Amino acid sequence: MLNRFKKSGEYLISANTWRVVLVFWGGAILVGLAAAIFAIASEHANGLFRELLGYSPYWPLVITPIGMTCLAMGSPDTIGPESETTASATESASA
Repeated sequence: MLNRFKKSGEYLISANTWRVVLVFWGGAILVGLAAAIFAIASEHANGLFRELLGYSPYWPLVITPIGMTCLAMGSPDTIGPESETTASATESASA
């Protein structure tokens, strides 16, 4: 029985165990930092949008379609009828 207690703590000093724990927590910290950065950036974007709204209430009608067009043109492989996901979904549906 004493032997069982001696071996029960071996996993606590194992390098592989600590490597997994550190990778997990490191990833969690990086995801948290990315979320915080996106939140700060969205607050700045919202402030800029409200500032533009102060000039004229019609600016959102101009800025929003232009922004969406820029996003769509900036990612032609993922948005649109020729995208790979649409093509693979069509192929698997017809098969």
